[in-house]
Amino acid sequence: MSSFDAQSFYLAGLVPNNYMQPRTNSITAPDSTAKLPSQPIDFVYSIPPSVTRLLTYCTPAIHFLFYLLKLTTWQTRNASESVLFLAAWWLVCLWLREILVYGTTWALVTWMAWTWIQRSKRERLGKPMPAPSATSSADLNRALAELEVIVDHVGVFHRALAALLARLDWSDPAETHLILNVALYTYLPWLLLSYLVPLRCMILAAGSLLICWSSPWMRVIRLAIARSPVMRYLGEITLGAIISLGAPRTWRALPTRQFSVRAFIQRAREEQRRMMGGGGGRRSTWGFQTGDGKQEEANKSATTTVPKVKETDLIFRFVMYENQRWWLGLDWTNNLLPSERLPWTDEYGEPTPSKSRFTLPPLTHTTTPHPTDPTLQIRKTMAWSWADPDWWLDVEGDVDKEGWEYGQGGWKQFSSKTGVNAFVRRRKWVRAARLEEREEEISTEVTQEVENLVVEKSESTKGGGENKDESDRGVMFHEEPESQENGSAWTSAAKIRDEGYLKRRETRKATVS
Repeated sequence: MSSFDAQSFYLAGLVPNNYMQPRTNSITAPDSTAKLPSQPIDFVYSIPPSVTRLLTYCTPAIHFLFYLLKLTTWQTRNASESVLFLAAWWLVCLWLREILVYGTTWALVTWMAWTWIQRSKRERLGKPMPAPSATSSADLNRALAELEVIVDHVGVFHRALAALLARLDWSDPAETHLILNVALYTYLPWLLLSYLVPLRCMILAAGSLLICWSSPWMRVIRLAIARSPVMRYLGEITLGAIISLGAPRTWRALPTRQFSVRAFIQRAREEQRRMMGGGGGRRSTWGFQTGDGKQEEANKSATTTVPKVKETDLIFRFVMYENQRWWLGLDWTNNLLPSERLPWTDEYGEPTPSKSRFTLPPLTHTTTPHPTDPTLQIRKTMAWSWADPDWWLDVEGDVDKEGWEYGQGGWKQFSSKTGVNAFVRRRKWVRAARLEEREEEISTEVTQEVENLVVEKSESTKGGGENKDESDRGVMFHEEPESQENGSAWTSAAKIRDEGYLKRRETRKATVS
């Protein structure tokens, strides 16, 4: 197996040794999805030693970052740990100088005293000194699982940062101009705020808000604010006032609603009376469409049935070399000597399929329990798709017009010029692929229904039934398409939660009974 095949499988989260095994779909192997955070990897044979050593050195830092992430997201076993973390943040922000000046030395002395006490106790009891800690494959797989969770959160931050930078790079001049005007208008209030409030207090408030953002009570508060008509009306007024600062003067002259405290209280009472009376379907007194009760119930049901989906992608470049040898009377051909490399190799000389037979890794699914909600599961789907329409020649470097570079005296020294000793040549083919990772929260009941459907389909297939309607074809959600040249592999998993199929299945059951 080629090295870039191994790299692609490492990016896809697969075991490279399983690539050469026969494909199995969900009908023949319904339990193929692992319950672990990721499939275990054999670090002795699959991963280079340098990568394993680097991961071993970084394991304590990964564990610390994962625990810090759990504290920030309030996913620890005891919520008091996050409360203590908040208190530690306040302590560091308020007394950072005192901690650095007076606490550093005493912390070092305390650590040395503790190790001396432990050493003396072991010598007194006759116990041997502890051996240096060794890292096993299970520890490294655990570190990889924690690193995967960290990467997911970093991906969310990266997408938010990319969206913010897209608003500032003048790709949309009107939006960037508006943000520039708002930044200039809010500069003086920011200076006044920084003059009245110390900087460490602002850092303390920002960090406390970030830590408490995912806490249970903060979620309730955010949900209450989002559903409060009063707070939404105040948000409309504030946002309109800020945006109007950067708007042209002709826009400001347009007729707008006048704001007064009395009118605001009257509108609040009318909105409360309307909500208590169950009215709907008309335009709210706040000035935005509220929708009728049926639509709201439909939206609620949609939010409860449609899972939360997160999508990330990674661009990976595949490189292969086309090798040829010159023969007297035959010119340049793909027939090489048995001791040489094959006609198609990767960057390290390992054999690979030709560019016409090269295929991407298959679609993979991984289902893991939800960290906080036992009724949900996290389903990760990884699929490769081509980012480039076809393979293209890399003509950069010391190559000729067709991309060939000729080896002088073997496969070592290459140049764009042929000669008497140039009996071999090669050229570089490149094609980019996109690894799309889709993470969604699905209900445990839906997963059980799909597993039951898979078992029933497997039994019907073993029984030799020939009557298959079109609705039964949506069961094979693990089936890989024959070719991924012109599209993505997401469509093969699109019918997992097909409610129409479930209804037809219930109808057939009722008819049979």
